[in-house]
Amino acid sequence: MPPPSPSPSSYYGQQNGNATVSNNPTAQNRAQFRRQGSSYGPGHVHNMAVVQIAPRVDYSFSTKGGLRSWAVLIVFILLCMTILTIFSEDDSNDDIQPGPSSSIDQDEEANIAIPQEEEVIMNLEDEELSDDSEEDAEEVLLSKLKEKAILNERRRKENIRMKEKFFVEEDEEDSDEDDEEENKSDELQSFRADEPIVEEKRDREQEQKKTTTTKLNPDDKQRVTHVFEEQERLTQEEEGDDQEESHAVSSIKKKSGGYSRKAITNREDFKFRNELDAADFLMEKHDFPNAQLIYDSVLARYKESPRAHYGLGRVFHLKSEFDSSLDVTEYLEHAIEEYDKVIDDDDTPDELFKLAATELIECAKFIGNLHKAVTVQRALIDRFPGEPALQNEFGKTFLMMGRPDDARKVFTNILDNDPSNSVAQAYYGYILKVYEDDLEKGVQLMKKGLKHEDVANDSKFYFHLGDALTRLGRNQEAYKIYEEGAQLGLFPSVYQRSIHNLDGLVARPWWSLDQTLCGKHLRNIERQWTIIREEALEAWNLHEKRFAIEKIHLNSGSESVLYIRKDMEFQKGTCRLLPNTCEIIKKLVEDSSCVKDEIKISTLIAGSRIWPHCGPTNYELEAELGLQTSSEARIRVGQETRGWKPGKFLVYDPSFETEIWFDGATHNAFRIVLSINLWHQGVPRSFRTQTID
Repeated sequence: MPPPSPSPSSYYGQQNGNATVSNNPTAQNRAQFRRQGSSYGPGHVHNMAVVQIAPRVDYSFSTKGGLRSWAVLIVFILLCMTILTIFSEDDSNDDIQPGPSSSIDQDEEANIAIPQEEEVIMNLEDEELSDDSEEDAEEVLLSKLKEKAILNERRRKENIRMKEKFFVEEDEEDSDEDDEEENKSDELQSFRADEPIVEEKRDREQEQKKTTTTKLNPDDKQRVTHVFEEQERLTQEEEGDDQEESHAVSSIKKKSGGYSRKAITNREDFKFRNELDAADFLMEKHDFPNAQLIYDSVLARYKESPRAHYGLGRVFHLKSEFDSSLDVTEYLEHAIEEYDKVIDDDDTPDELFKLAATELIECAKFIGNLHKAVTVQRALIDRFPGEPALQNEFGKTFLMMGRPDDARKVFTNILDNDPSNSVAQAYYGYILKVYEDDLEKGVQLMKKGLKHEDVANDSKFYFHLGDALTRLGRNQEAYKIYEEGAQLGLFPSVYQRSIHNLDGLVARPWWSLDQTLCGKHLRNIERQWTIIREEALEAWNLHEKRFAIEKIHLNSGSESVLYIRKDMEFQKGTCRLLPNTCEIIKKLVEDSSCVKDEIKISTLIAGSRIWPHCGPTNYELEAELGLQTSSEARIRVGQETRGWKPGKFLVYDPSFETEIWFDGATHNAFRIVLSINLWHQGVPRSFRTQTID
């Protein structure tokens, strides 16, 4: 408790020189201040300054003030001893451990050692990292890690001892001030009696690091706490460095434990692994000349090297995409030659065999060499007979070759072994629908196949499944399938279901002549429509057998066509039948860039109906000139229906759903039109030229 404040009377007594009452019998009274007489008369107090003399510092043991002074002095001495102990222990740690600069240098060396090891491993062009060097690096890092772990553990124990030694205990002050002073007096007396013991005890505490409890003021406590926090922070940072070094050691162990490209490297290639890895790295960075030099260097010493041949094949393969100095076909043929050498080598590892075969098949399909692709696929299946994915690709190649019977055998064989194979189900259903006209079973299998992710991203299955449902009269189900395909981004929209599309083209079902940008040339043909009509009717009446029957979308009736231009060439036999028409069409082709490819005479007899269908691309338009028409012949594109007029063009986008019917006319009625295949007006000229080439 704080000492009681003096009463006013005692205070003024002190000011007037009266002695205060003290409990201490040894306290000496100060002489009283006597009032002096005034020259101004009796009773007048003269104004004067009274200066109180500072009391003498009492160092006596018999008074309270003396005991308090000694107590403060002792506390100060103990505080100095504490600080001295801290610095002496830091000095001892410096003697045991390396100095700060050396420890920092060692940490930096330890931290630098790891990137250097990784740099040696990654930089395959500079030098080869042998197994012995990896083991040496591992041993060095492990020894450093052990040393730092021992030092950190020792430092952690010392920090704990120091915390216990300098832990601040806050004792509540004694309410009785006399008891506190008596305790201090006892402490002082014991200190005076045992001064040599205190010195010995201090030395012993420094050596044995015993725990001592002391009282510190708030500033001292803050400083000591800060010291502990700083030491803990340094210890945690060092532990983090140790963890990083431990991670580096484990990573080196992993690197030394196995070669990452072992699966594609045979025993002989393993001797050149660093050169091959460096060449692979350069190849992936498209540094083809330097990569090719390294591959050639390896082949000069080991001419059958499967990895070097595969690397050269990849170089030629990538050059076909990024280098225009040679034709694409030439690059791909060189790549096929290199891949062939890998496949023919008996020492080729399985994984490398599979990679080379896959790349070869891709190149062969691109240049149209499907027979080569089938041969390699047979070799793949023979080597990996338990992989259905390879057999599925085998069946797809037969479909690309126009051999549905062989494809059917492949897919049925897969389904016999695995009835739930979704890819085989979808393709077998596709074959049944397109080639065998088995719509019911085809729909059933394609629906099952669409559950597989690979099949669900293929637009042709949604296209043909919806078409099969439409022909079965299940229109609502068909449009649900089309809607799913549009939501997946496989079709531009529900009614525009083209599979091969160019982005950014205007999509509209019906077009005017001016919108096609070929209006001038098309109107010139309209002015000569009677000449074309006479020749077309004569050819139909006299040479009907020359007209080819169209069945692909025919529902009922009959549709026939006579090609004037096909596969970018005018048909000589047709031009002999229609000489004037051919001259008109040739002038159109020469004077404009509107015509894409086919030009034909199309006939449709009464009672015919064409299934709703969509063209495969969105970059074509169809212009049809009415020659012989009937009001009962109608055409729907999208959701709008129109009819043909004699001597006038109808222009529409065949990628939109198109349906034609000719109902209600007399039995011998027919419709004849001149059909011209045009480019969409938004197609770039570069794309038109590329497609023609």
